[in-house]
Amino acid sequence: MIAGRKPRDKVGFQRFCALDEIPVGSSLQCEAAGCRIALFQCEAGVSAISGVSTHARARLSDGAFDGVRCAVECPLHGVEFDVRSGAVLTPPATAPAATYPVRVREGVVEVGVGGEAAGEE
Repeated sequence: MIAGRKPRDKVGFQRFCALDEIPVGSSLQCEAAGCRIALFQCEAGVSAISGVSTHARARLSDGAFDGVRCAVECPLHGVEFDVRSGAVLTPPATAPAATYPVRVREGVVEVGVGGEAAGEE
């Protein structure tokens, strides 16, 4: 994690890690503004979704991640989520995962959390 990261800037983005800490095909679990967030680096770039499955509250960063398909499989029941949109790809989950906006600035991954920046209410 980035030492001395600032809390949040005026648009709700928080610094999480250096981009090279998340190579393509890997994930990282973080926490901000009381939310567990999972960062995923797929071939299309870095995405951030809720860190827990909407079905059984399992930690998604512990699931199998396909960096080509940009899909993560819940380690408990095999539900797959698209990490770009949060969409459910396979049952038994029916509710999508919350998504968060991501930007990379000077090699640092920042995620929009809280306020209007987050993809959840």
